[in-house]
Amino acid sequence: MSDNGSKNEAKGIRIEDIPDDAVSGMKEKHILWAIHYFETDNKSKSARLAGWKPSTASTAGQRMSEREDVQGLLAYLGKHAIQNSGLDPEWVLEKLKRIAEYGLSLSKVLGPGGKDTGRTAMVDTTASLRALELLGKYQNMWGGELVQIDASTKVAVLGAGSVMDSDQWEKLAGKYIPVTATNKQDA
Repeated sequence: MSDNGSKNEAKGIRIEDIPDDAVSGMKEKHILWAIHYFETDNKSKSARLAGWKPSTASTAGQRMSEREDVQGLLAYLGKHAIQNSGLDPEWVLEKLKRIAEYGLSLSKVLGPGGKDTGRTAMVDTTASLRALELLGKYQNMWGGELVQIDASTKVAVLGAGSVMDSDQWEKLAGKYIPVTATNKQDA
């Protein structure tokens, strides 16, 4: 890649530092979009920062997010960041908070040809709800202790009035669930 000074980097991620196999065949503008999107989580802003005109940034950002090569680069950047970040709970919590907030934010609903329909919708409620669930579990908002399911654990299914059968145990093996005094039985 050519060296254009700070134009080809964002928050310390430089195009030159990305292995050729991670960007093989990609245009520099597409790589820059991925780098900026990785840092901002904003498609339009990333397109503007990568060089698209403000009038086309929204459409360009959406197109970039759908490209397979860009998605592959974003996966590489995420893996690289985790390996080199000294991943800790605070970093994970911050990312989960950003996912929850972004997914619940409102976005214009566009119709055919990109026409504004005058309606708004939440961006991604599924991702937001999952992020909120994980945040709640981390904070242990529902009380009790977290128990890893194994063969010796016996937990009554709340509301079911019976202990889980062996098939249900196998599905839960290795997972963590909250256990309170009201659903824990003596072995």
